[in-house]
Amino acid sequence: MKKLKLFIGILLCGSIFLFAEKEAKSDSNFKISQKLTTGINFVYVEGGTFTMGSIDGEALDPLNYDYEKPLHDVTVDSFNMLSTEVTQGLFEAVMGYNGSYYTGGSQGWKNHPNPAYSVEIKYNKAYYKGLSKPVECVTWYEAVVFCNRWSVLEGLTPCYSLNGSVNPDDWGTYELNVPGNSMLGTTWDIIECNWEADGFRLPTEAEWEYAARGGKYKNPYKYSGSNKISEVAWYRWNSSNQTHKVAAKKPNALGIYDMTGNVCEWCWDWDYYGNPYPETPQNNPTGPEKGPYRIRRGGDYGDYFLCKVSARNCWLPFHGSCGLGFRVVSRYGNFTEGTPVIRR
Repeated sequence: MKKLKLFIGILLCGSIFLFAEKEAKSDSNFKISQKLTTGINFVYVEGGTFTMGSIDGEALDPLNYDYEKPLHDVTVDSFNMLSTEVTQGLFEAVMGYNGSYYTGGSQGWKNHPNPAYSVEIKYNKAYYKGLSKPVECVTWYEAVVFCNRWSVLEGLTPCYSLNGSVNPDDWGTYELNVPGNSMLGTTWDIIECNWEADGFRLPTEAEWEYAARGGKYKNPYKYSGSNKISEVAWYRWNSSNQTHKVAAKKPNALGIYDMTGNVCEWCWDWDYYGNPYPETPQNNPTGPEKGPYRIRRGGDYGDYFLCKVSARNCWLPFHGSCGLGFRVVSRYGNFTEGTPVIRR
């Protein structure tokens, strides 16, 4: 009988331990999310193989371009993706400032007057009406810095490093490799990604398109979640030429919002602008080794042609715009299915 009681006690302790691990590792318990009124939600994207690119013979509405081809099979591993674009509220909580154009009040370049102002007090008083809108006017470099800073705040391993350091404070300011020639890049173009780290990072172009198409559900939609763009997107004809609150439209099959419209989203990959895909099957592709541009995906509030799930575009990494934001992914945990994660 004593042995039986001891065995039951061990089982109960084990159950409590797993429950505590699940609670401690839940995305809803991230330190930053506890400071935000809307919370932070990740969606588990189960890995798989899909056909990437535009389909020949598809109606030219919107147009299919040659650099969306050739069609090729791509396999990606499982990952977790933020269900919305990074909001102004989340960006401010991590970075301490907000340079977005559409902050909800008067439109214009606007930074928080006091970045050291208490985050808890600031959000309780709803300092900006635009906190639930996607952050924009962020460069690719700012998005990378955000990823590392948030990773550190949550006790995760940062993905990005520059000259061996994962601390953006050590990176200094970027400079053009050749003064006066932006096409030859900057000193920050040698940023590297540790794909095995459990911290936050930008999705690869392949991960982005896989998630936008519904992942394992492989929805044959032109847009992310529907063939009717107005159901899933803020775009040229319904946005009043401005961004809108995230998650206000229909999500796709995975429960991910705004992958069509609202703001374009930075991806990791380099691009040469108009560079076609490889013809052979790819496994977790991360794009070219270098290039003047970084990929952006999804179209924005003033766009129509780039809102397709297959549409490609790019931008200089040190330039931001009021129609360009980002979302993040992570290989940490399994948020949707609640699998306990024990970090070692």
